[in-house]
Amino acid sequence: MSQAYNQAMNNRGFIDRLTEKLPGYRGYIDRDARQEADRIHREFVSKRIFEQKDTVQEAINEFMEEGGDLMILPKFEKITNRIDKVAQKIRSAAYGSAKLFGASSVGEEELRRLHEFDLGLVDAADEIAREIGELSSVLEEKDKLKKKIKEILKTLDRVEDHFGQREKIIQMG
Repeated sequence: MSQAYNQAMNNRGFIDRLTEKLPGYRGYIDRDARQEADRIHREFVSKRIFEQKDTVQEAINEFMEEGGDLMILPKFEKITNRIDKVAQKIRSAAYGSAKLFGASSVGEEELRRLHEFDLGLVDAADEIAREIGELSSVLEEKDKLKKKIKEILKTLDRVEDHFGQREKIIQMG
């Protein structure tokens, strides 16, 4: 989150940088920058997950070109629906409570925990991309394909559950 935080801080205008020198005002600026960094990070992760729909669609096209079993198509659709759900949940999550994002009431430990959690979301998005990228290697073997689809769905469920834990971190502040 620190890179996103720095980007949000750098996007501020001259007036914001000037008024941060006013007593009490810096807390509002920092809170807004943390919220902006949070938004940037969640958009990055959700976009990374959402982009995997293209890879799934490519696998479906290849599967059908090779005369794949039509009974498996709903399983592919389940993956794309779950991708939509997880990506949208991450993208549209609340920015967090005033306690967490307020400068005076948040501790470094809470911010560190949230930062580590957010880094885990990037790793999770990468894991989803890796697993979906492996689809094309198992398209011709029905049992392996079914197994891979189940693995992908379990990973998407795990990421969704993991993201649900984020709200607990924010509430605990």
